[in-house]
Amino acid sequence: MDALIQTQRVRSSLSILQSLRRDVSAYSRDVLPIDPDGIQRMVLVEVCRRNIDDASNATSILRAILDDAPGNDPASRSLCDEVDSAIVSLRRRLNTAICRPYHLDEF
Repeated sequence: MDALIQTQRVRSSLSILQSLRRDVSAYSRDVLPIDPDGIQRMVLVEVCRRNIDDASNATSILRAILDDAPGNDPASRSLCDEVDSAIVSLRRRLNTAICRPYHLDEF
């Protein structure tokens, strides 16, 4: 039961990360030119940072549950790998589109 609930959390995290990646792209294309004080940029970076932390924690918990459970659940392990890839992708997009050009701390 714990694995099922945690798998749902990880799936939700994956969906959020994918959505944020699209948001970062849209921001850098559409909003960045009209955000001179950088308020929206800082909010977006903080939202991404928190969701990356949440996704990483959810994935770690699911992996620990899977490691302790009998048998092997390749679908859930694959989901964890997919979340890890989404985190890397979002960090890369943030660093390229937002952080480096504005000398913010990189992820």
